[in-house]
Amino acid sequence: MLEIISQSLYIWAILQGLMIALAILLNHRLYASKLYVIFFLLAAVETFFQYMYSHSASAYKLTLYMFTYECANLLYGPIVFLALLKNLKKPLIGLKSWLHFIPALIFLIHYFVDFVIPYYPLKFNDWVGTDANIAWLIACAISLLAYFAYAMYLLKNQTYAKFNVLIKPLLIFLMIKGINAIIAALYIPVYTMKFEWYYETLFLKDLVFIGSNSYMIYVTIFLIFKRESIIGDDRSSTHHPAFIEDHKDTISNLEKLMKESQVFVQPDLSKEKLAKMLEVQPYILSRIINEGYGKSFWDYINESRVELAKEMLLKNDEKMLAIAIKCGYNSESVFYKNFRKIAGQTPKKIQAQMRKSEMD
Repeated sequence: MLEIISQSLYIWAILQGLMIALAILLNHRLYASKLYVIFFLLAAVETFFQYMYSHSASAYKLTLYMFTYECANLLYGPIVFLALLKNLKKPLIGLKSWLHFIPALIFLIHYFVDFVIPYYPLKFNDWVGTDANIAWLIACAISLLAYFAYAMYLLKNQTYAKFNVLIKPLLIFLMIKGINAIIAALYIPVYTMKFEWYYETLFLKDLVFIGSNSYMIYVTIFLIFKRESIIGDDRSSTHHPAFIEDHKDTISNLEKLMKESQVFVQPDLSKEKLAKMLEVQPYILSRIINEGYGKSFWDYINESRVELAKEMLLKNDEKMLAIAIKCGYNSESVFYKNFRKIAGQTPKKIQAQMRKSEMD
């Protein structure tokens, strides 16, 4: 019975990974979609080979592909991290982006040069349970958890608290997979020695592995159905005059909320909250701003905040933190970062220039 349940869960996770990759591929407006497609295809491939090792009668014929678990886990971190950078609108610098994939390349070279070629045809125990196998599993755990920790460090900037929500589950996935890799490293001695209770732990092992993969896929299915949440602030959308014309009343109301009510000063403002004020779906609001103003949602909001800050810098001598809070920021560092990004200079330099110009 446990065997049937385990097999069903594996097949379910594989199919989900493939279907979600296809769904994202068809959704051309999803920001960083290519990276997401690669991510879910990788998860499906990894799950497929884990299924074959655990439940296929021909598992020993697939020993050449035993590298898939370690290789996939060394790739998850870089893929999610680069997707995060795209969502934070940070530039991906050519060759430097590829440096993130060097550990996976080193692993493949080590696996084929030191194991596949010398021991061909490679047997199961030629790799599984070796010191190298356990060392690479630990390396996978370090890689996954390091990318998770650094990504969370980047996300402490509250300005980016409301970007493409698919990133957050992906980051949790990295943490779960890191823990999973640690469990795998600890489990290997049990697997190779086959203690009396070994077979009773197989189902638990499968649940831990499938759980980490299915978690991400399940969350994504939810987000796919909640379409407005998964669509990022894509500035590459084609301009459709008819769409803008159909939503001219919404655009007019948006202008009033921004200029007259100054809703942008609300520190907890989000795309969802502003869309609710306008009585439209969040993805409609995102498209209105993309096509109507040629900006992402947060660029649109931050530009209004910075313009207000400039007025305040000229008129009074309040401390920067006080101005930041009045403009909708929760911290001075976030205020400085966005001000410099939009104005090209720090608030103090802009203040000095404006006051000098006024005196002249």
